[in-house]
Amino acid sequence: MMLYLNSAQEQIEQYEQMKKAINEMLDGETLTEKANYDTYLVESNKLTLLKNEKMRQELSEKLSKIALLLGVSAQKPQLEENPVIPVQQQGLEQNFVDEFGNPIVQ
Repeated sequence: MMLYLNSAQEQIEQYEQMKKAINEMLDGETLTEKANYDTYLVESNKLTLLKNEKMRQELSEKLSKIALLLGVSAQKPQLEENPVIPVQQQGLEQNFVDEFGNPIVQ
């Protein structure tokens, strides 16, 4: 029971710290001098630490507004996978590849 209460207290403290930092970046509909990409990024990365959906949603909405005003995308970019180049195009004479698609040169 005490572990649960301690965990809940830590979540509340984390939320309060994040809320304060986010509110310091935003003054109504304008950014303050504390708003920059680094502080935005730090707080948006901490968002996943909150277990409470309502708390996370509230802070997420404010962070989205900050991202819009900063001119950055609120979504994380999706990484492109490395293109697989067929063995024939690599200039290798052998057509043998391992289970990962890497050419086996003999």
